[in-house]
Amino acid sequence: MKKIWKILLVTVAVAGILAATCPGKQRHADAIVNYLSNELHKQADNLVKEYEKHHNNNSMPDEGKQVLSKLEKSLIDQIKPVVRDVLVVKNYGLFSIGYFVDETDGTTRVTTGILGMIIHNKNELKTDYNLNINGSR
Repeated sequence: MKKIWKILLVTVAVAGILAATCPGKQRHADAIVNYLSNELHKQADNLVKEYEKHHNNNSMPDEGKQVLSKLEKSLIDQIKPVVRDVLVVKNYGLFSIGYFVDETDGTTRVTTGILGMIIHNKNELKTDYNLNINGSR
């Protein structure tokens, strides 16, 4: 009988921890924007490397780097409201799942949240935002 109570107590404790740390929509949206921001930054770095490769290893002028930086910031500022608009998060109590909802493509799972962490469905995010440029990652 004591063994059953221990199992029940551990089960309730684990369920309580999962429920208390289940991320909501804002955490999912922030994680997606951060992920996309990092991916855009990687693409900008690739552009700088390509420039240097095609210009005899001369570094890109500061003006070019500034334009890329402003472009990145502008794109992220435009992506933020789009993510909030198309993201639907279903909270199942112990975990949550984020979906992009689109009238033409339907529903696509893009994130899973558990224990306060967000796990990205990277293939879907790269496909949805066409970030798989030149077959990178």
